[in-house]
Amino acid sequence: MDEPPIQTELRFALEPLILFKPTRPARRHSIARRRSYGPEHIPARIPQDWYDRHFQHLDLTGITPRVLRRAISVRLYQEATGQPASKAPDFFRQHSRHLAAGAVTALNRWQRNTKNPELFDEALAGLVAELETAEHLINYQRRRDRMHTWQFTDSDWEEIARSLPPPLPHLEDYLEWEQPAASTYVWCLLTEGERNFAPWVLEGGKIVHIHHVMRNLRYARTHRRHRPLLDILTTLATRMANSVDADDFRTFKSGRLPTFALGGGR
Repeated sequence: MDEPPIQTELRFALEPLILFKPTRPARRHSIARRRSYGPEHIPARIPQDWYDRHFQHLDLTGITPRVLRRAISVRLYQEATGQPASKAPDFFRQHSRHLAAGAVTALNRWQRNTKNPELFDEALAGLVAELETAEHLINYQRRRDRMHTWQFTDSDWEEIARSLPPPLPHLEDYLEWEQPAASTYVWCLLTEGERNFAPWVLEGGKIVHIHHVMRNLRYARTHRRHRPLLDILTTLATRMANSVDADDFRTFKSGRLPTFALGGGR
């Protein structure tokens, strides 16, 4: 029997708000979404503190935390938009789909093989509930938009480099990669993105060249030059984030780092 017109209209109104996602192969369930948060609040890889609060207790045999964090972001994107996972890389400004697609495949395989797959669903629901009730959410889409071409200019970098001690002799070869590595480090801090999609890499830079410097910065296995550089970049990232979040950041037009981010006046 045909649906009454009012029932058809109601169904079409509700369909965009429901995401059917696979859990165990034998069953599916629907998640009704509220609108308190949106896809703009989702980074391309969930922040470490989100992971620590909701997913750290899971048995990750067969999947790494890095891959799981990517896959969770895709799941959140699906939950917030009702779109398929294949749409997520474009939304996250990722030029390559293989990281997101591989993460989702790894997550699905892990859920099939783990003893308690429902624990992941419960953890994901807990994160969604946190986002729904949060008083303040970061607009990561704005950060991605504002930062998608940002890098330190040569003059910005010269100003920073003048404040650093000289490198040790055996580390001088890394000097030419410090500027793109520093740009990539700040970009990653602001967007929670992965270095593979940073502007310098997208413009043709070889990511292998900055891995060593990035590793020193991220894990603080630093020599006398990288310790103060890490402090400078962290301070800059905080000030820039505040500016972007206030919608008062214009490097996407000028390509310049605001002088106030370096401690100068506006």
